[in-house]
Amino acid sequence: MWPKRINPKPRFMPARGKKNWGLPVAQAKALEIELETTFSTAGISMQLTGRKILLRWREGHETSRELAPLLEDIADGAALSASVDEFVAKIIRYETETVARGLTLSQLYRGAFMHLDAKRGGEWGSFSLDLARYLVVGGAGSYLRLPAYEVRKIDDDIQTIVEIARKNLFRALDNAQVDVQRRRSGPGGEYAYVLRCSNPHWSSMPLFLDWCVQRFIPGEEFDAGILFAVPQPDMVLIRPVTYGNDLAEGMATMAGAALALFAADKRGISPRLHVSVGGEIHAISDVTDNSYLLYPTDYLVERIKGT
Repeated sequence: MWPKRINPKPRFMPARGKKNWGLPVAQAKALEIELETTFSTAGISMQLTGRKILLRWREGHETSRELAPLLEDIADGAALSASVDEFVAKIIRYETETVARGLTLSQLYRGAFMHLDAKRGGEWGSFSLDLARYLVVGGAGSYLRLPAYEVRKIDDDIQTIVEIARKNLFRALDNAQVDVQRRRSGPGGEYAYVLRCSNPHWSSMPLFLDWCVQRFIPGEEFDAGILFAVPQPDMVLIRPVTYGNDLAEGMATMAGAALALFAADKRGISPRLHVSVGGEIHAISDVTDNSYLLYPTDYLVERIKGT
């Protein structure tokens, strides 16, 4: 029913002639895992090639770094976790400051977009339990999140910048080429719309959710509310709030699909199911060790009961 993709874990590549970077095997492996976990938490994927690390931000920005300084610190006895945290923080800070310093005001206005992503620091406002708004700047598929304090160095009129970033996002969504499929896994309410798009701003469509469902799923009835999930950057799951068993089955189907799709993609955004009713957003599922739990709002419970 649900589309899947293969995202192989980057393989450990020791430097030529320097097996395991000159570290004990267990320590080298622990370092690789710590690097991958820390970068992933920041929304950055990595690939190791010898003593160099290639980095790609979720928004498309790319760079690379030599591992030599980090390896020297660890070989000298520095704590692995703290050293990795400092190494990653320095890279993010340098890239952010460099991009911001090179922007003119016109470039900022032209290249600023509001984005929706998992909460990971530097937010421009909360959206739900685990999602937040960010401002990204760039073009041609390469963007980078900028915190407000860096943007203020260019222009302290934050309200105007936010309005421009929202308008830029709206235009990008309006011009997006979206593949819409109604996927069903059972005879009842086990269905949802899968909206896929390669546009780098697509996962931010819930910021204009009411408009987007009318734009891309015309003819469907969403007056009672919208169930949605953003498991991957190029995919959004949508379903109308209905009633009775149809709604209960639909919620379970979407919560399970969101979790599975999130787990299948290292770029995953959120494993949770959300509901929007009258513009209010609530996360209504959570993740356990190997499954999910549903926490429907009182409104959804009443719809399920038919009251």
